[in-house]
Amino acid sequence: MTTVTIQYDESNNAIKQLLSVIRSLGASVSRSRKKAADPTLLSKQEFYDQIDLAKQQAREGKVESFSSTDDMRKYFDSL
Repeated sequence: MTTVTIQYDESNNAIKQLLSVIRSLGASVSRSRKKAADPTLLSKQEFYDQIDLAKQQAREGKVESFSSTDDMRKYFDSL
C-alpha cells in the first residue's frame, strides 16, 4: 500500500473533484487538519521584547538613516 499526501486549498473545486474520483476508485481518503507552525509568528511577549530592543538600539544610535528611497533599497538589497 502507498500513502500519498496532498496539500491543497480547500476552496479549489478541481481538487475536490479529483478526490471524489479517487474515492470512487476505492481509495481511502483521509483529512488532516494539522497546520505547520509558522516560525515567523511571535508571542505577545516576544513582540513587545522586540519593540523594547528596537527602542534601546535607537537610544544607543544603532540605527540606519537614509536620505532617499534609493539609498534604502540599496541597503536592503545588500543584506
